[in-house]
Amino acid sequence: MRQRFVFAVFICAAACCFGQTQRPNVDSIQSFENEGNAASRYCKAVFDEHESVNQPRRFVNLGSPGGWQAWKGSQAEDAIYKIADAAMVWMKDGKAIGVRVWSRSDLNKGIKYTNYCFREDGTIARLRVVPASQPSQRNVGLEEHLVFGRDLVFLPDGRTISSSVGSRPFLQSERTIYTFLEPSVIYRSTRELPFINLLWGVE
Repeated sequence: MRQRFVFAVFICAAACCFGQTQRPNVDSIQSFENEGNAASRYCKAVFDEHESVNQPRRFVNLGSPGGWQAWKGSQAEDAIYKIADAAMVWMKDGKAIGVRVWSRSDLNKGIKYTNYCFREDGTIARLRVVPASQPSQRNVGLEEHLVFGRDLVFLPDGRTISSSVGSRPFLQSERTIYTFLEPSVIYRSTRELPFINLLWGVE
């Protein structure tokens, strides 16, 4: 049996933002945590509410000269991402707020897909990488290999809170190898999405 667990948020990121000589006070750390929690709640709502209720807009890039285009095929999601770059976009008031991206280059790195959450002003609020497979175990009793998808929360002022989500077997191994997966490209704004012109109806 495997157990889900989340690495702790690295609060030291807050200290770095206040310079090397100035130690952040309790209030500044608390504010940092509150902003991070608010962003996480917003993004959870984006996918929990819109993924189950609203139909996403779909796009695919099969590598043809035409590049990205509306996804009109009937292929299942788990089939299309293996042969093409693809994306699903959840909209609110004409703005992209939730984006799921499949990338062939990322699949080769062990990434199934990456979820992006954007604020209504187009800036990124959260990025969450979903691994393509569960962690593997090698040499029982001697070594275990754990794979985690990077989970980043982006605050409005540019600071980030980093954590990683994954599964861990119940093993007593002498050596543990950790792999943290990150996408080849991180879209920090909806304007950077390669299919943004299709969302806006611009050819």
